[in-house]
Amino acid sequence: MNDDLSRLVRERRAELRYSLRAVSDRMIGPDGAPVRKHSWVESLEKNKLVIPPAYDDVAAIAQALDLPLRQVQDAAAAQFLRIKPSAPCPEFRRFMAAWEHLTDDDKQRIQDIIKVFSARRAATSAGE
Repeated sequence: MNDDLSRLVRERRAELRYSLRAVSDRMIGPDGAPVRKHSWVESLEKNKLVIPPAYDDVAAIAQALDLPLRQVQDAAAAQFLRIKPSAPCPEFRRFMAAWEHLTDDDKQRIQDIIKVFSARRAATSAGE
């Protein structure tokens, strides 16, 4: 059975050195109230949830663990719906998750770099 979300939460919580209660206390919904109790987070980490998390749960996990929402959504989709992200590899998925946090100037710089490499590759291919 897939455990992408369970593993992501477990590893990120350990990395941040948060207790289960600290994570659940940080899982705040749109109304400002906690979304889930620490026992729910523990069940998730142990891959014992039967019902998939709702969108508010996924958004709250991302917020509580300071993770990109897309990364948490991808992990939840893989674990509970057997949907694999459309990105071709984990490195690209991490890149796309980081992209959301870049400034417009940084995004433009990266696009310029990609254009240079693409043009260089096309020129090399044409010469072969």
